[in-house]
Amino acid sequence: MQTSVETTRKERILTIPAPSVGHLYRRRRFYDGPVSIQSVLQAIEECGEFVNRDIAELDLSRMQIVACAFVHNKRNMLCLRRSRKSARQALRLRYTLLLGGHVSHRDGVGECPLRRCVARELNEELGLTLESVPPIVGVIADPATNVGMHHLAVVFDVSVSWSEIRFDRSHDRDEFTYSNSSGFHSLKTPEDIAQVSGKLDPWSSLFLASDTGYQVLGNRIHVGTDRQMYFSFGT
Repeated sequence: MQTSVETTRKERILTIPAPSVGHLYRRRRFYDGPVSIQSVLQAIEECGEFVNRDIAELDLSRMQIVACAFVHNKRNMLCLRRSRKSARQALRLRYTLLLGGHVSHRDGVGECPLRRCVARELNEELGLTLESVPPIVGVIADPATNVGMHHLAVVFDVSVSWSEIRFDRSHDRDEFTYSNSSGFHSLKTPEDIAQVSGKLDPWSSLFLASDTGYQVLGNRIHVGTDRQMYFSFGT
């Protein structure tokens, strides 16, 4: 479903006070421990407020909540490249493993609306329907980027039974490359993802380097002296 810029600006999105999750922003990290996850869900339940998106973008005292998911089948995972028209300039032509968006007032409040947001975003952008109720497996805090400083990601694990999806013209055709024409996109092997690991968006890189990423893809991480990450994948 495509939305106009004006509609997006008037949309009310879920936010929480930045200090309520400030402890997570001391470092860049995919937090997959239950204590960190619960602290975010508690902050959303107790302090969550929907505000106009254009106001939220300017209010640095509030953190915008993004619900996203990685989609996988055993050890293969959906990996898509964002288009040149992507709303966030810093994400254009970057590869992503995490699909989702802002939690809208249309999704409601609490934890279930986070799931409803993921289901809605996957359906709007890719035409996917969830096969089961996905669990929350982590949250992402990234104080190293401007976008990351004002957004907090709640990450879901979406397990599927298929190995490829078909884009058609009813989906959001501006978000990903090659989605303007119909075609099939296969889930990628760990080796495929390794080929583009240097072109992943920041949140996807943090996911890939996490224990959860290891459990799904079997990756081992080697950090060189130049602080560049190199990914190798086990069998």
